[in-house]
Amino acid sequence: MIVLLLAGVTDVDYPRPPIISPLRPSQMTGPFRYGYDSKDAGATARLLLTVDPTGRIIHCDVVVPSGHPKLDTAGCKLYLGIKGQPALGGDGKAAYGTISAGVTFFKDGGLIPPSVDLQLVVERLPNPGAVFARRFSSLIVDPTGKVLTCRNMLYSRASPDALDRALCKVAATSVTFKPVLDVANRPTESVQAFAVEFSTKNAFLVRPGPSLPPE
Repeated sequence: MIVLLLAGVTDVDYPRPPIISPLRPSQMTGPFRYGYDSKDAGATARLLLTVDPTGRIIHCDVVVPSGHPKLDTAGCKLYLGIKGQPALGGDGKAAYGTISAGVTFFKDGGLIPPSVDLQLVVERLPNPGAVFARRFSSLIVDPTGKVLTCRNMLYSRASPDALDRALCKVAATSVTFKPVLDVANRPTESVQAFAVEFSTKNAFLVRPGPSLPPE
């Protein structure tokens, strides 16, 4: 997680975060004072960032607004122009990619709401007594939003398990991804991060946003 201290939302010289990868969703957080009379503990904007083959973040879509347009604009401003790591296409060459990201402006003492890209209900989990499990993947998405390949991000696990396979099946059959646009504003093949939380307690929920850390 990248932590920023934000004194306001306009006319601020925002610090530059370090390099981030299109395959590792990121989130910025920080206390804020923005001049609104709000009873909320905080405000969170969920963003989808486009990275070009040189690694530059060139576009920011506000997927879930915070409720305060100035905060949404400030959140995108934090990311635009940052130098990241270009994604790799199926041929191993640099390609357009996306980062599922977010920015949370919160008051002192406020809680940061958790978020996952997709949350599913399953009746059984591999480990007895488990309540939930998280799985992550890297997808190659074609210009129509269809998944071409799904690569599980195993972290410390030796091989994919049933939940990894279920994630890729969901990505291929149940989700249409937003195509990335190239510099000519045309849909192009891209690499996109995807996360699923399997839960035995909560109802089916689709909610865009930065992924929770792996188990």
